[in-house]
Amino acid sequence: MNNDGASLTAAGVVTSIEGVLLSVTNANNANVNSSGAFVLEQITSGPDLNKFRVKLDVNNYFIYNSSSSAVDIYTFNFRFTTVKNNITYIRDIAAEFSNELDNTLPSLIGSQGPFSIPLASSPYEIPTSSSSFSNLHTLTPTNGSSSPTGKMQGITGSIESVEYKKTNGQYAPYITYVEASNIFYGQNDTVPEYLDFVNTQSNTTILYNKFLQCVNPGGFNLNSVYSFSQRTDTEFRITLRLNDASNGNGTLASLPIVLTFTLLRLN
Repeated sequence: MNNDGASLTAAGVVTSIEGVLLSVTNANNANVNSSGAFVLEQITSGPDLNKFRVKLDVNNYFIYNSSSSAVDIYTFNFRFTTVKNNITYIRDIAAEFSNELDNTLPSLIGSQGPFSIPLASSPYEIPTSSSSFSNLHTLTPTNGSSSPTGKMQGITGSIESVEYKKTNGQYAPYITYVEASNIFYGQNDTVPEYLDFVNTQSNTTILYNKFLQCVNPGGFNLNSVYSFSQRTDTEFRITLRLNDASNGNGTLASLPIVLTFTLLRLN
């Protein structure tokens, strides 16, 4: 519309209309469109003739990170030039509403869950004299970004539970021998001491060390279950989640990922 409120796009009145995306600024007033990530496209035919739409360039990507909830709030600054009856009208418009970068739940590439993963091969206990970790399983997560190199950015892992399967088929919480020899206090860490996560640009590997040991699944009390001499090959169930960058209300977490495997007694 012009300053009098008359439509500038009425048929037979407008001789030309052009639009330019001047800039896209974030909450820090920095221009995030210097690389041309956003493109203003004019519709040239059909019922939406002379309307405009903002598109994301196919070669540009955005990745939600820990500061996005406060920073990645965008203001689109436009300039529209319209010629009506040989009079040129220029109007600058700042669109500020609901232009926020959204986060999505992390997932596993190629699957949306539920994630139940029986390991293809059974790992062995690590010698008690060792101080190293060994690979347990490798996951291929995604934070939801379309970026071919940024899918792992912000991804962390947390353990919800580690359980062993008793001879009656039920699962019981696993604790280490060190814990079993003292008062049972359970797991208080997001990643217990016998597990670890290592991220690369393309995947997450779960590792384990000597403190993940076989137990006696038929044991009837704490001492017999965690008797080192009575332990046998043990079925384990590890439930974990992949966490993405905070969305301002906590951390977004994937659906539970359940790994099942048999840990083989070393000696």
